[in-house]
Amino acid sequence: MDPIYRAIISVGILVFIAKIMAGIFSTAKLPPILGEVFAGIVFGPYALGQAIQIYGMPLVAINEYVDALAEIGAIMILFTAGLETGVTGLRKAGAWSILIAMGGAVPPFFAGYFLYRYLGAGEAAAMVVGAAMTATSIAITTKVLEDLGATGTDEANLLINAAVFDDVIGVMILSVVSSIAIQGVSFDVLGAVKLTAIFIVIWLLLLGAGVYILPKMVDQASYVKAEGAGEAAAIAAAFIMSAVAGVIGLSPIVGAYAAGVAVGEAKAVTHVKQFVHHITQIFSPLFFASMGSKVNLAIFNESVLLGIVVLTVVAFLTKALGSAVAALPKLRSTSRALLLGIGMVPRGELGFIVAALGIASGVIYQSQYVEIVGMVIATSFLAPIILSKLHRRSESRPSP
Repeated sequence: MDPIYRAIISVGILVFIAKIMAGIFSTAKLPPILGEVFAGIVFGPYALGQAIQIYGMPLVAINEYVDALAEIGAIMILFTAGLETGVTGLRKAGAWSILIAMGGAVPPFFAGYFLYRYLGAGEAAAMVVGAAMTATSIAITTKVLEDLGATGTDEANLLINAAVFDDVIGVMILSVVSSIAIQGVSFDVLGAVKLTAIFIVIWLLLLGAGVYILPKMVDQASYVKAEGAGEAAAIAAAFIMSAVAGVIGLSPIVGAYAAGVAVGEAKAVTHVKQFVHHITQIFSPLFFASMGSKVNLAIFNESVLLGIVVLTVVAFLTKALGSAVAALPKLRSTSRALLLGIGMVPRGELGFIVAALGIASGVIYQSQYVEIVGMVIATSFLAPIILSKLHRRSESRPSP
């Protein structure tokens, strides 16, 4: 069968099953994106997708066309994250939120890097692991706070703002890692610092140009007497900025995030968000299901399982303690600082994106990919459960 037709069939099956699994997980009060990942694991080419044959062809086959569409999903996910943040959101983050974000991002990165170097992993692979451990999932954190009715507390406000800036730090680390690890640039501390500074300057220039041009472009397009013109301009901006970022040496998704932040300042942003929401209903589940489909269940053994456990413990402790210590002088309460720290633990979208980047480029092995995905899934499961219990316990305590 023609590879394009195989891709169409695989995409249709993956998206449909991913949405069903997302609904099941949501009903069970679990993050829907984990359901989408599990859909890919179960119905991917390493499991039922290969076992179920139709006219001699596997049910699901992942080829370059599926991967290309999944890459669009990654771009739309980061574009959406930028839209939700906006320049206003970055300004509101404040110095304390930035400090907490740094406390929650830097320790996990170096812990992951040095842990895997100690275990014998290559330099590039260790950097990918470290990068996957940095960013907090804003979606998971916000949903847990909403379910607990705790969105108005000081620690919740700090947590959400810190998670926003944490995303920015994660995107910056991703850019540096993609250049150092994947493009073959040698790693040294001084060189990494210089490269980070260069990328931050380039990204800020890209963001500044986007903020100056893109909102005007989207708003002007909205006045055109053609349905969806403004929304189309916003999507075009996401792809153009992604391409520009790729050309100048950054990861394309960094450009998508900058485009989202810029378009978030447009007057027509509400219509853009609604439009993008419908698009991501297709491409986002495809991306996460695609990530799950690359998990080879045949490689699961005691060593891989131990790797997932160790990586999860390190990721949990470094993120929770790093964030909590940074927040303690502001909150002046160990219990409240710990609540904030636990809230920063869930990894999510960016962790999967980093893992996908690593496996696609051949920087990490299948076993390392499974360990990263397992860590992201485990932290996303455990953190909401622990956060809920700690919050209820703090609520039950009598006020001093």
